Amino acid sequence: MNLTMITGNLTRDVELMETSSEVAYCNFTVAVNGESPNANGERQTYFFSCTAWKQRAENIAKYCKKGSKVLVRGEMQSRTYEDKEGVKKTSWNLNVSNIEFLGSRQDNGAEQEEQPSTSTAKGKQERPYLSAIDTDQLPF
Repeated sequence: MNLTMITGNLTRDVELMETSSEVAYCNFTVAVNGESPNANGERQTYFFSCTAWKQRAENIAKYCKKGSKVLVRGEMQSRTYEDKEGVKKTSWNLNVSNIEFLGSRQDNGAEQEEQPSTSTAKGKQERPYLSAIDTDQLPF
């Protein structure tokens, strides 16, 4: 099973784009602090490249910006390519299947009323949760 879960902060604002067949997608990077400090007592920061598709991409672009805290679940995918000098390299990307917004837009300096929410039976507000999409409809 290929399942990766990360919690961290977006490193830049999300830009919504479309494929030539008008399928919405966005690429973003999540910075994640490592658990164990190195020999100097500093914690390593890891950067994960992520891609989301369709409605999920539209919601991420609408409700997240640089610094937004998110929990991302998905499948890691590798891609092998050659750089300018002809050296083979491998890059990794997290194909997003689920995302949870862990901070409100108000926490990030935006207006609270734009943040979607759902009400529970007790009237408590919950953060949105975006479920998996049908992967048979993805353009790759």
